[in-house]
Amino acid sequence: MADYKEKIKKLLALAESPNENEAKAALLKAKQLMAEYKIAEIDLVDIEKKKVKTIVTEYSYTKRGEYWMAGMSNIIAANYCCRSARRIRSGAQKGTIIFVGLEDDVDLCAMVFAYAVDSARALAKKYIVDISKQYIFGLSSGEKNQKMNSYILGFSKGVEEAFREQQARTPDESQWGLVMVVPKEVNDECAGFRTDRYVSRRIVDSDCRSDGFREGKKFNPNRRLNGNAGRRECLT
Repeated sequence: MADYKEKIKKLLALAESPNENEAKAALLKAKQLMAEYKIAEIDLVDIEKKKVKTIVTEYSYTKRGEYWMAGMSNIIAANYCCRSARRIRSGAQKGTIIFVGLEDDVDLCAMVFAYAVDSARALAKKYIVDISKQYIFGLSSGEKNQKMNSYILGFSKGVEEAFREQQARTPDESQWGLVMVVPKEVNDECAGFRTDRYVSRRIVDSDCRSDGFREGKKFNPNRRLNGNAGRRECLT
């Protein structure tokens, strides 16, 4: 165990590299090892040296449009030792997804969330194009929206199941994921937050949701973390 701790420490140090791709690769590998050997970051570094950081993403939603983001952000945050919430101005309908966590944890969380959202949108768009061919008169914009949201709701649940299955694997089988322990300092920072668990009252297309679920179970953040993960603003 000591050898792996030293290796993880070196990877975490390499994650401070000015080379962005090298830093991301090192950080992801460190997190994988931490998950495989059930080592929390607090076992490796002095927790007082790690700052709690808040990231405001570029992703926003309303209770009528892309409402699935609330659930997806909660799923990703829970598996990256972070907390998620929706920042909304008084009187406004649109809210922006934010993440709170320790440095490194929250950076990786935001990147994975951005990849998940972008992947879900792209897959859903292609899915709608494909199934529209089955209808003689096509689909109305309302029908497309309903089916797309249903698909991504299923996709989010599939991602959650993929994380759950990963946690059940042995170290040799594990490919990605984290030890799911949210540090006390992060929970303290979020003490006044209200987690948005909004669920649309609109009818969900069960077939689209099932198709999305199957695709979500294939989700693997390793594939694209070196790509563009979305713009984000650091508040702390």
